[in-house]
Amino acid sequence: WVNAEERLPEEDESVLCIVNGKPRKNITLCEAYQLGVWCKEDGWLIDEYPEWRDVEVLWWMPLPDAPEGEK
Repeated sequence: WVNAEERLPEEDESVLCIVNGKPRKNITLCEAYQLGVWCKEDGWLIDEYPEWRDVEVLWWMPLPDAPEGEK
């Protein structure tokens, strides 16, 4: 896991994030696992809540490679 305050992922790279915040009025997330991307222009964008702009990303990690097909 990478501390989001220490280092950010490559721009537009999908990563697994641990997040805090309120993506919607009636939803509060506390150390929730979400897929997201870092964008210099827009900051963190969380896949499940694309309109969420004040997300607090605590940690992130690269996604593993997809499995190879059967040969």
